[in-house]
Amino acid sequence: MQFISKKDNKIDLTINSKDFYEFIKGYLIWDTNKTLSIRLKDKLSNYSNEFLIGFTRGLMDTDGFLNDSNVVCACISIKLMDNLAEIFAKFNIKTSRTVVKGKENKKDLFYVRVLKEGLTEYQNLVGFSNGYKQEKLKNILK
Repeated sequence: MQFISKKDNKIDLTINSKDFYEFIKGYLIWDTNKTLSIRLKDKLSNYSNEFLIGFTRGLMDTDGFLNDSNVVCACISIKLMDNLAEIFAKFNIKTSRTVVKGKENKKDLFYVRVLKEGLTEYQNLVGFSNGYKQEKLKNILK
């Protein structure tokens, strides 16, 4: 483990560990092109609610963003976005899905959007670990 920086009440670190890699592979699976194919390894029913909520929070902290009226996650792995949409449906968080077709050598970008009527449920169940995003969500909900 190597600490890179400590600022803004967070620590960024790099981990070079086969054990950690194997731990991640216990929950995720991917094909040759990891970015395009990464997804949960098992059916949702094989994971605890706590894991699914934590997984969703982590995904939204990294690949999520906020618009003026909703929370959105975007990724080129359709299977990962399928997982996310299924998790939101499991917890009755209202969402919509869209795809932006890639042009030329670009990949399609898949979006899962938490609709305004699902934001309170999202806030109460998932929220953000990222303080900036959490504050922005609170402002949207006002």
